[in-house]
Amino acid sequence: KDATDDPMVSPTSSLIADDGDLIEKEWVIRAKHIVESTKYDPHQQNKQLGKARADYMKKRFDHTIKTEES
Repeated sequence: KDATDDPMVSPTSSLIADDGDLIEKEWVIRAKHIVESTKYDPHQQNKQLGKARADYMKKRFDHTIKTEES
């Protein structure tokens, strides 16, 4: 099973990024899930974490960062 098929890794429209000092629990849980589900595929792990990071930066700071696919 590929990590991209996992609902925890798919689009994050339901996740929010508040303006507080801490990363919201949902984002931490998502990152931990990505790490666990891709622990035997470092390339896929890097790719998925990069997408999550870009999504977080866009939602929290309205800042677009490049990912492997953009």
